[in-house]
Amino acid sequence: MLLQGFSFVSSGRFKEAEPLLRKVVSYSNEYGAEIIGTPAQALLGIVTLASGNIRDGVRILQEVIAISKANERQYVAAIFEYILGKVYLEMSIERKIERVRLSVRNVVFLLSNFLRASKKAENYFTDAMDLANQIGAKLLAGQIGADLGLFYHRTGKEEKAKAYIIESIKLLERCGTNAYLEEAKRMYQSIAIK
Repeated sequence: MLLQGFSFVSSGRFKEAEPLLRKVVSYSNEYGAEIIGTPAQALLGIVTLASGNIRDGVRILQEVIAISKANERQYVAAIFEYILGKVYLEMSIERKIERVRLSVRNVVFLLSNFLRASKKAENYFTDAMDLANQIGAKLLAGQIGADLGLFYHRTGKEEKAKAYIIESIKLLERCGTNAYLEEAKRMYQSIAIK
C-alpha cells in the first residue's frame, strides 16, 4: 500500500493516495511499524498540502522532520526540510495564495506566517543543505543549492544566488545527473544575463 500511495503521489493522483496512506499510518500506529508509518505520514503531508490545507500539511511535515532527526534518518529529514523550504518560498516570493483554497484555517495560517515566510524558506533550505552535506548526499545538496540560489536571486541577493548556483552546478556535474544539471545551468544563465 505504501508503494502504491507513493506512486499515486508521484503522479499527482492525491485523492487516490490519501485513503491508502491513511491505512498505512493507522496500521503503523496500531502495530508499531514506524518504518512504513513515517514515510506514509510524510506522503500524507504532501497530499494535505496539495489539497490546499497548508497549515495541516506543514504541521505533518514538521512532525516527520522531527521524527526523522530523532531516529537519525538525516536524508529523510533533509528532503522534507527542502520541501518546506519550497512551500515557504512559494508563499513569500511567488505569492500564489490565490491557488490555495482560502479556508479559515489557511487564512489564519497565511496571516501568521506570511511576513516570516521568506525567513522560514531560507531556514528550511539552509537546514536541508546542512543535513545533505553532513551525510554526503551530493545530488540532494545540488538540488537544494539551486533552489537556494533561486531564493537569493528573488530576494535581491545576487552574489549569494550566483555562489549557490555555481556550487550546485559543480555538485550536479560530479553526480552526472543531466536533468538537474541543465536546469541549474539555465537558472545561472538567466541570473547572469540580468
